[in-house]
Amino acid sequence: MRYRTKEEVEGYRARDPIAQFRRRVLERDALPEGDLRAVEVRVAAEIEEAVRFAEGSPAPRPEETLEDVYVSYSGRLW
Repeated sequence: MRYRTKEEVEGYRARDPIAQFRRRVLERDALPEGDLRAVEVRVAAEIEEAVRFAEGSPAPRPEETLEDVYVSYSGRLW
């Protein structure tokens, strides 16, 4: 059982802003493909490091789970 149909997933992939950006950069010769690939590799490494950090970090205490979720206004709003 799937949440989305195959056609729906394909439709979203066709509109993927990152894929569109990559295609346009290459079409317009704004960056050589090697430079664009180097950026993609650096971004993937940064994401992997963030995942390792998150997985290696202790879980928050239950009372901390809602911290920094809602804005707390003190005094005037503007």
